[in-house]
Amino acid sequence: MSAPIRVPRVGQNMTEATLVSWVRSSGDVVAAGDVVATIETDKTEIEVEAPAAGVLGALRANEGDVCAVGTLLAYVLDPGESEPLATGMASAPTVALEPEQGISAPLEERRPVSPRARRIAMELGVDVDGLVGTGADGVVTEADVRAAAGGAPAPHADRRRAFTRRERTAARNLATSWASAPHFTQMVDVDVTLVVEQRNDRPGITFNDVVVHALGNALRAVPQCNLRFDADGHGVIELDDVDIAIAVDTPDGLAMPVVRRVDTLDREVLAQRARELIARARVDELTPADVGGASASVSNLGAYGIRAGTAVLPVDHAAIVFVGAIEPRAVVRDGVIVVRSMCTLSITYDHRVVDGATAARLTVTLASLLEQEETP
Repeated sequence: MSAPIRVPRVGQNMTEATLVSWVRSSGDVVAAGDVVATIETDKTEIEVEAPAAGVLGALRANEGDVCAVGTLLAYVLDPGESEPLATGMASAPTVALEPEQGISAPLEERRPVSPRARRIAMELGVDVDGLVGTGADGVVTEADVRAAAGGAPAPHADRRRAFTRRERTAARNLATSWASAPHFTQMVDVDVTLVVEQRNDRPGITFNDVVVHALGNALRAVPQCNLRFDADGHGVIELDDVDIAIAVDTPDGLAMPVVRRVDTLDREVLAQRARELIARARVDELTPADVGGASASVSNLGAYGIRAGTAVLPVDHAAIVFVGAIEPRAVVRDGVIVVRSMCTLSITYDHRVVDGATAARLTVTLASLLEQEETP
């Protein structure tokens, strides 16, 4: 009995995946649970397993293909069993093409040509059909035409490159979030003098760890913000655990690993888990368990001297905390001007699930916890 191998769904918002590689070949004997292929989702790489024992049938997708969730990749067949017949699929008729009048090169040898390159070629009398293009996807560019004409090189041309997986995912998700979630941002100046003074007493704990830890306790204190918009549009998803994502800059783009149950961790344990997640993110070794499911996230650009900013919400997050630089500022305390270590937090909320007053309770609770250093 044939058993289909399909692109699995990993996470509520997964819609597609890229087939990275086939581990097994058509005709291989496989056991149930054997890895037959690897795919990449928008978050991580996943191994696809054979659902049953048998012989791997025809491979129905190529490496590099982007496939929707549920796409048939192959069948596992019983020995001697034929491939199931495809239904609803008709073969396209083969059409013989006659050469066009005035085209000197066969159709299969022609190259795609940019409009500007074709115009320059006509001016310089260059036959573009025989040129090898150096542009994206082999497109013949103006530079190629001028080089073939032996003339002056073209002006400097910008280079194009494909998105990395993370860049492509971030671009798609952030555009979706910006278009669908009404954003609003609250900013608050926080006196972090006590945090700075105690930094030397806490080796291995960064200011970002302190913020994540305080945010976890703030979300426990204001559970009305520990939720997500229901993608079906029927309401909200109230979360039992407080899971917080951390924005990590990696060579392949932004990663968002998640520290789980932040409100149950002391700072030392949280800092250790954050270090491990950040290290795995930077070498592209995050697992499905390391991503997704958070209600809030923290993005820290303070090390670059950025004082404040309005972040775009990651998809499904109710809030994102943008952490600005710590800097000495003159402030008034008890009628006296003093210099304190200050930091501006800019917290962006999803207005579909959090109103302004509820957001303000979380904002001031987070600021208070950081100023009083009362988080356990």
